[in-house]
Amino acid sequence: MKYETPESLGITSRTIIPLAEGWLEKSYYVVDIVVKQGSIIHKVIFYTGFLNNGEPWEYNSIGVFNQDDRLRCLQNLFYCRAIKLIGKLEDYKIGEK
Repeated sequence: MKYETPESLGITSRTIIPLAEGWLEKSYYVVDIVVKQGSIIHKVIFYTGFLNNGEPWEYNSIGVFNQDDRLRCLQNLFYCRAIKLIGKLEDYKIGEK
């Protein structure tokens, strides 16, 4: 099995790729990520948190079940490509009518 890396896609510097319409605040996405250059691409769930100039900033998080702080936010990733919007946080209010 051949694993894909950013380098195999021609990407050699830190790259963050949102969907065409950009990021939505407080929303969940399926994304491909790489923590450090040379690593393989992993598919995870990403929560955008608050946006700053259209970019995820405060309280964003990567849905990786790992205690490594490098995996906890977008700012620490070498590569991230949004694949699909799952939904907005407000869509998942439980117990409200």
